[in-house]
Amino acid sequence: MYDIYGTDWCNTCTQVQKALTARSLPYSFTQLPAGPRGWEVAEELSGRRALPVIMKQGTVMPFNEFKAEIAKVPAKELTQEQLDRIEP
Repeated sequence: MYDIYGTDWCNTCTQVQKALTARSLPYSFTQLPAGPRGWEVAEELSGRRALPVIMKQGTVMPFNEFKAEIAKVPAKELTQEQLDRIEP
């Protein structure tokens, strides 16, 4: 299970959700607050002001590790319904 922290305006956050959904990998998405508080939360979680924050089993996962890990799982094409749930 992946825990994703991000925003609806972050393109990378949306791409991560699409990649996980296409692979039927379980995840939760937490919308960070707008403005400075959102950046503070991201920094508190990961030590960086960068989105998305990706965690696995309570540990921050570097983006390159995340991409390499999920690349091993075959992806399916997303349905319009799935896309509608992910995209703002």
